[in-house]
Amino acid sequence: MKLGVLRRLRQFFSPIQLLTLYKGLLRLCMEYSSHVWGDSTHAVLLDRVESKVFRLINSPPPTDCLQPLSQRRNIASFSIFYRYFHANCYTELANCKPPLLLRPCCTRLSFSFHPYSVQLPNARVNQYFQSFITFAGKLWNSLPASVFPSS
Repeated sequence: MKLGVLRRLRQFFSPIQLLTLYKGLLRLCMEYSSHVWGDSTHAVLLDRVESKVFRLINSPPPTDCLQPLSQRRNIASFSIFYRYFHANCYTELANCKPPLLLRPCCTRLSFSFHPYSVQLPNARVNQYFQSFITFAGKLWNSLPASVFPSS
């Protein structure tokens, strides 16, 4: 609905003003609770809406400086997982944190992980594979070791 309003108002506003309207009205709605459904298939639909808005604005310089919604979802997931990892949340949520990844032997694969890697549950069903802990844990484990403080 808001995209249609933006389309109808296109002739009255400059591309920069349309971008401001997008950031203030549409993007906030599309980012709401994005960590809950971060890796679901519905996120692809939101990315399509974002690309429609960029085509509607039709001005590359202002739209090039925006972070894509997928990147913003990942950053939000990192932020919340960081709080879970360091127990900066309610104890009930902190107890849901996956344990650290144990590396009993020194292999090339074990050296590719940083010391803060977490052990992810073995998800065989898509419902669990796309849950927040599994999705954010995969993102967390993919970070380079240089991001974390040296031990």
